[in-house]
Amino acid sequence: MKQQITTELLQTICERANQYAIIKYGREPDRIELYADGMITARFIDYRCGEEDEGTKDISAENLTEDLDAVAKEQKEKEEQERIKRDAYNKEQEKIRREREKQKRKAEYLKLKKEFE
Repeated sequence: MKQQITTELLQTICERANQYAIIKYGREPDRIELYADGMITARFIDYRCGEEDEGTKDISAENLTEDLDAVAKEQKEKEEQERIKRDAYNKEQEKIRREREKQKRKAEYLKLKKEFE
């Protein structure tokens, strides 16, 4: 039996792809595109200093049937792990910066000490 394709079905697919993209990627795509191979692409356009920067994310038919709450939970966990890594990196960079400052002050101290001996 052949399934009838209706405007409502296409709108539902587009709406679901849009919802998935918002939850998975954190923002609404500028366009949703459907390709002949059945793949759906969410296209994100950023405008900076008069220039366009375009990014795309592929969405499969299977993604459209995923539980959006589970997708949101997975994305939140991923973001939390990235935040933890970023915090650890920032702490390490701060430690390195403080050590450099300390070495710089020590060098200045030794220079002044030598000058006034």
